[in-house]
Amino acid sequence: MKKILVFILSFLAAGCSSSYIKIDVKLDQSYIPYFSGNPGRNNYADFILKDTLTFAWQNEMYGSFGFNAVVGYDSVVFINDLSGKIFAFNIYSGKRAGQVKYRGTVAVSPLIHKTHIIFPVSDYNGPGTTIYSYDFTRGSERFKYSFTGKILSEGLVIGDQFFFVTESGTVHLLDQTGSLLDSEETEFYTHSIPVMNKDFVYWGTDRGAVLRYDLRQKSLNGRIWISDFPLEDGIIYNGIYYLMDSQGVLYAVSLDDFKILWKIDSGKKSLAAPVHDNTALWITAQDGTVLMINPEEKSIIKSRQYKEYFNTSPLVLANALIFAAHSGNLLVVDKESLDILQEIQFDARMKLIPVLFKGYLFTGYDSGILQAYKVNTNQ
Repeated sequence: MKKILVFILSFLAAGCSSSYIKIDVKLDQSYIPYFSGNPGRNNYADFILKDTLTFAWQNEMYGSFGFNAVVGYDSVVFINDLSGKIFAFNIYSGKRAGQVKYRGTVAVSPLIHKTHIIFPVSDYNGPGTTIYSYDFTRGSERFKYSFTGKILSEGLVIGDQFFFVTESGTVHLLDQTGSLLDSEETEFYTHSIPVMNKDFVYWGTDRGAVLRYDLRQKSLNGRIWISDFPLEDGIIYNGIYYLMDSQGVLYAVSLDDFKILWKIDSGKKSLAAPVHDNTALWITAQDGTVLMINPEEKSIIKSRQYKEYFNTSPLVLANALIFAAHSGNLLVVDKESLDILQEIQFDARMKLIPVLFKGYLFTGYDSGILQAYKVNTNQ
């Protein structure tokens, strides 16, 4: 009987130990704390792609992805799945370096602050969410903060502070110990990811307004109405906030005076944020169309429709565009001609936005499959 009890206890301990991430890492000054690595969330990398993508490895999780992206530190990338888990993978080998499991859903990508991952876990059937900070070098939680509401948009790391907006529009600002610095009701539902410029955070709302939050005063600082329709994800480039509404109208909002500079009706519906490559804006539409827009002339320069379905932003390089099509293909496209240079076909929908980190391209598709490709650039 004692032997049986010891076996059961050992089995349970082994099962619990699987929810654990403890990794030796080197100090990394170029890690990706959130999507794109810049607070304007512009998915542009000023590198020249010299060759086709070369498959490196793939690994599998237990649940599917949302339309998210990996974040990375040193030799490790982190990604969530919808079954309440955060996974860590070695960049070079693809081996799983650990995972943590919570009861609930992790709908957005984790954030990285120093050697911690920060992520919200929403209750399966309840209205609550808990934000956790987990030290991946010690294998332990640093803090947890619980509240009522759902977080469906990725947050921001701002120095030693963390900024989140719930689906119903409540702002939560935490410090690195998990203490609440501000909680504020905006009364605007949102599915737009917040972006930051200087000391202000901006995001669109489902009612067509752009909100501004002052980080110094820790309070809402203004709003402007730009559309009669829900606003999608946007980016900030050179002091201008670019975002689209659900009907395909692209808006440029000056952050100096918080006013609309111009708008263009693209004629295409898009769920993805645009990308600015220092010259033009690139937009992917749901019907498979790619648009290149000149922001100075406020006009569409070129377009091409592919036999695809796009739900996510491309990774834009100096000479190429890389698309993870929801219809099931990974495309590498020449920026000048818009001809397809490489097409990698899958039997499932692409979900993860392509991200470049440490010389590898990371993307993923349904059923929780993460893939890495070696990228030859002039980096």
